[in-house]
Amino acid sequence: MISAEEVTVSPYCSTEEFKGFQCEKKGYADFVKNSQEALTYQNENLGVTYVFKHKGCPIGYVTLAMGALSTVELPEKRREQKPLPNIPSLLLGQMARDCKVKGQGIGRIMVDFTFDKAQELARKAGCRFVIVDSERDVVDRYQSFGFELIPPKPKDKTVLMFFDLGLRKQST
Repeated sequence: MISAEEVTVSPYCSTEEFKGFQCEKKGYADFVKNSQEALTYQNENLGVTYVFKHKGCPIGYVTLAMGALSTVELPEKRREQKPLPNIPSLLLGQMARDCKVKGQGIGRIMVDFTFDKAQELARKAGCRFVIVDSERDVVDRYQSFGFELIPPKPKDKTVLMFFDLGLRKQST
């Protein structure tokens, strides 16, 4: 297991640092390896990609952006708890980790980083949820981090999930 103390995090700078990066889903590696997509997102203020490194090598990344979750999309029991039509949220746009560190706790480190960023936003501008539009094959993984599933329509390729920051213990 790799501990959070052994991992450094910095904003994405170039494709060069990801030369050896490999993950199960090619498109996720391509986002940071072969194209200018991640930098274009950052330059256009559409999202910020954070690089997670262990011993100087990239082991994963998350892309974060602002979002909102419509109250009508929430499960009925939660809908009545929220007085706004749209709830301020942080969108976890992409998350990927290198195959070489599979099973070493990197997913948890990246999700905790995302939750911490969302709590910073909550204190500065308002943010109640972290939302993710998840591919169906990783729903269980996000649920293991505490995300709740919004029931999808049968033809949806992805599913919307959310984490309620109000349920997370504040770090001191």
